[in-house]
Amino acid sequence: MTAAADHLRLTQPAVSNRLKSLETFAEAPLYRRAGGRLVLTEAGERLLPHARAVARSLERATSAMNESVGPTSVTVGVCEAAVPFVVPRLARLAEQMPDCDVQVVHEEGTSVAQAVTVGRVDFGVTAAGPDDGGDNLERRALLVDEIVVAMAIDDPHPGLVVQLSELAEATILWQSRSSGVRCTVDRALEEAGISPRRSIETGSAQAALSATAAGLGWCFAARTFAAPWQQAQSVRLCSLENPDFYAHIELVTPPVATLSRPQRAIVEALYPHSGREWVSA
Repeated sequence: MTAAADHLRLTQPAVSNRLKSLETFAEAPLYRRAGGRLVLTEAGERLLPHARAVARSLERATSAMNESVGPTSVTVGVCEAAVPFVVPRLARLAEQMPDCDVQVVHEEGTSVAQAVTVGRVDFGVTAAGPDDGGDNLERRALLVDEIVVAMAIDDPHPGLVVQLSELAEATILWQSRSSGVRCTVDRALEEAGISPRRSIETGSAQAALSATAAGLGWCFAARTFAAPWQQAQSVRLCSLENPDFYAHIELVTPPVATLSRPQRAIVEALYPHSGREWVSA
């Protein structure tokens, strides 16, 4: 079950549910458990050669479509906070689809939807909030990532949790104003009536983390993005007391039904249940 789930990029419960659905369709049990393993029943043995024939037919059909479509280019706009999550998956997909030129371009979080709308990118991945614009687009949550406070390793702050009131006395090293992480934090601080003592514009999360490591102040970042900096002992990461500090990494696409086959393949790699049931990846 685990190996099948890994191969299909699904969760183990999802694979179990598919097997149950297949048994319901076949109106017969297809396997039984024996000594911690799954063993085919007589009905399963009879179905197996037909299932393999279907699989081979699908492979031949896919190969034929690949030959007819020819080389294809797909452009994905990715915001900075989503890079650690998305780029490794796209790199693996590029190896699996050598005829498809997968191009990744940087887009600021709040401009990803606009880039998809005007056709600058085929689809995008953003950490921006749900109000970042874009008509007739579909948004699907890929990951909910905690927004943390990064500070220098030798910063005297005593704990692993930062109180909101402490931010009023801090020097904050800000990302770009169009960063989804910054927009989320800006809204939360405004609602709490908190204004940091000093703000420094750095332009990007990388620059903000570099300045933080140098001891120039604190910065906000998505935990996944900042984790390598903590592992390298350049900064330490602290949670915020406010439970609403989260970056929602979203896949933004035109209606899935309108996507080309290569585009659908990439969407499927990022979000395995596209076009069927949308669940958190």
